[in-house]
Amino acid sequence: MTSKERLVYFNGKFIPETEAKVSIYDSALMFGDMVFEMTRSFNKKHFKLREHIDRLYDGLKILRINLKMSKNDMYKACLKTTKVNEHLFGKGDEHRLMIDVSRGLLDIYHGIKGLNKGPNIIIAYFSLRWTVSGMGKLFDIGINAVIHHKG
Repeated sequence: MTSKERLVYFNGKFIPETEAKVSIYDSALMFGDMVFEMTRSFNKKHFKLREHIDRLYDGLKILRINLKMSKNDMYKACLKTTKVNEHLFGKGDEHRLMIDVSRGLLDIYHGIKGLNKGPNIIIAYFSLRWTVSGMGKLFDIGINAVIHHKG
């Protein structure tokens, strides 16, 4: 059976994106402390995915978010997220991959039943055209940007 709804990787499982929920007690919502990376594809290949994952893990180290998932397992989860959703996109579509990692519940909320107790790992995959439609005007007016240089 092939779903017409995109699936997201959510803490080790693939679930419909409409079912992916993060607690109101998640540190990302309460304090804004999370790490994310986005990458896009060129000719259906993720651009510098391993480098994006390296940068994600650098951010996790800085914020002291203890993620038990290895970089290689993260890479595999990204590829799997791509694969389970590929049937939903047209032949010429390019894609964006979004990786979000939050600290998860703050310790004082660990007593709440039914909530994930560790970091939340979410990987979503969607068409680039959805995210860039309407951006043409920026070629005329420009945008502000900050460039991070490691080294």
